[in-house]
Amino acid sequence: MNKNKGLSHTINKIASYIFATLVLCFSSYNTWLLLYNTSGSIVIATLGLLLFEGGMLFWWHSFQHGANGLPQMAVSLIVFALCLIAVGAANMIELGAITLGVDSHLPNQLIVGATLIHLTAKMIYPLISPETARAIKTKILEGKLIDKADTMLDSKMGALAEPIAERMAESAKNALLLSIGYSDSTTMIQPAQIGTAQNEKKEAKKEGAIEGDFLE
Repeated sequence: MNKNKGLSHTINKIASYIFATLVLCFSSYNTWLLLYNTSGSIVIATLGLLLFEGGMLFWWHSFQHGANGLPQMAVSLIVFALCLIAVGAANMIELGAITLGVDSHLPNQLIVGATLIHLTAKMIYPLISPETARAIKTKILEGKLIDKADTMLDSKMGALAEPIAERMAESAKNALLLSIGYSDSTTMIQPAQIGTAQNEKKEAKKEGAIEGDFLE
């Protein structure tokens, strides 16, 4: 019983792979024909096939096995769904399920859209990994700490600026007063005042001498 069950499981698995391969080949052939008829180039048609079917398989595999964390899983699943829609639209156009006008540019728009989607997803995908998100968060926290430290430094220097500036101004004032002959006392004596005091002493001596002569 178990052998029959295991054999049946193996047969179903092989059949599912064969069916998926056939569907993928059919879809790829229609996509390639659409791209070739649109561009007229085998190279462009082949590269476009890689963008459509190849991109769809790549993002499905990334969703199942390569994604780290919910953000990467979400991106890979969304891009897979967009690729699947593009593949379905390409097949519908090629098989005539969608009627295009003479001047319709829908196939070209699908090619350009698929290219932009893949480029955008490939640029975003590494940035939303847990390691990169953690590194970005660390850098943001470091920036916040630096800004906070700069703010605190400005605040402290602002508090110290007034007394330091007052001392510097006082020192500059004293130096200026000394350079022009003023003392730093409350009673400021000019050089002219010093000369006046000496003259008063001389006059006092003369008066004393005159009084001495008079007494004689």
